[in-house]
Amino acid sequence: MTIEELLEIEEIKNIQLDYAEFNDMHDVEGLVNLFTEDAYLEVGEDWGGTWQGRDQIRKEFTAWFEEAGENYNSLYLMTNPRVKLDSPTTAHGRWNFVDFSNRQEDSPLLVTPGGPTNPVCLLGLYELRYLKTTEGWKINQYRLSYFWPKREFKGEYLDA
Repeated sequence: MTIEELLEIEEIKNIQLDYAEFNDMHDVEGLVNLFTEDAYLEVGEDWGGTWQGRDQIRKEFTAWFEEAGENYNSLYLMTNPRVKLDSPTTAHGRWNFVDFSNRQEDSPLLVTPGGPTNPVCLLGLYELRYLKTTEGWKINQYRLSYFWPKREFKGEYLDA
């Protein structure tokens, strides 16, 4: 692996870290700009199904944040990054995530099954395809699989 390839991978990792931060801050435009114009997202039926394109991504995140309440009502932790360059302009990756609900009384969307004594809201896996555009790396395909509180992972990966 070359230094240039490592730098590309670090740029892609920063997309996911930005995703977590923008999610926590309810920064819709920051999130939208992480995606390609024609991005395709699968977020699960309980969270809105399938989203296609930046306009729908904007609409869905806006609605979700309105229901979720104040900024930082939950905190995203992105872990175990696995990023692979497929070509100079394409890559794929997987990330585990934990979403903690820290103000359940202010957010009916983020009330956890364990209540305030167990703030874990979601455990899951992000699977992503990235494209390098004139604006840098962007997310083009995005699929969430959940492990808890409801297991929806089917053992199928985007890059399988």
